[in-house]
Amino acid sequence: MKQLLTELKSDLSVESVIRHGSAAEQILKEAEVSEGGMIVIASHGRTGLSHFLHTNVAEAVANRAECPVLVVK
Repeated sequence: MKQLLTELKSDLSVESVIRHGSAAEQILKEAEVSEGGMIVIASHGRTGLSHFLHTNVAEAVANRAECPVLVVK
C-alpha cells in the first residue's frame, strides 16, 4: 500500500495494526480509538445458504459502526 501511494504521489498515510480477537469487534475498536472518519471494508458478496453459514464481518461492522462505512464487493 505504501508503494502504491508513493507511485500515486499521494500524501495519505498508511499505518498497519495487528490485533487479536473478533474481527468486527477489533475493527470497530480501532475506528473508535483512531477517530476514523470512515471505515472502508471489502465483502465477499456471499448470498443464499453460504451467507447464513459464514460470519459476515463487513455486515457486522456496517450495522454497528458509529461512522460511515463503505463496503466494497
